[in-house]
Amino acid sequence: ITVLPFYVGLALVASSGPESLQNNTTFLRVLKIGRMFRILGVGTKLGKYSNGVRVLARTMLTCMTELSILAVLLVMAVIIISSGIYFCESTYDVDYEGSENPSGFVSIARSMYFSMISVTTIGYGDMSPRTSCGEMVACAAGLSGIFVLGLPISVIGLKFEERYRE
Repeated sequence: ITVLPFYVGLALVASSGPESLQNNTTFLRVLKIGRMFRILGVGTKLGKYSNGVRVLARTMLTCMTELSILAVLLVMAVIIISSGIYFCESTYDVDYEGSENPSGFVSIARSMYFSMISVTTIGYGDMSPRTSCGEMVACAAGLSGIFVLGLPISVIGLKFEERYRE
């Protein structure tokens, strides 16, 4: 029963022609959403039998203030850093080879991707600043991520420990 949606989807794709492929992909998407809700149902059932999951849920409910502060600080940091990196990198128009705007920071919205990745300290490396001003803003993004994410998470960890002891 667990693998039945996979085989149903596989049979639909194999039996259909190219003209009905769009209808089958819609049906497959519905099946995938059904799988997602089934996984969520398993998670709620797990909470009924696992003390750790119940403690985690109670901790998240009592830490809504800290989580909202975390979200607001994260959004503020991303907006400020993406604006800074855009304005630093928008002056760098011509690369050494003569190509136009090689840095990839073509708008503040596009720069938000870089700032979110930098603030959360993931750092994929697909975008990087080319100017010294941009590099300073990127360093500030990494450091601000430590403060923006580190402080509220430590408070949430302490509250989790308190709830676990109860």
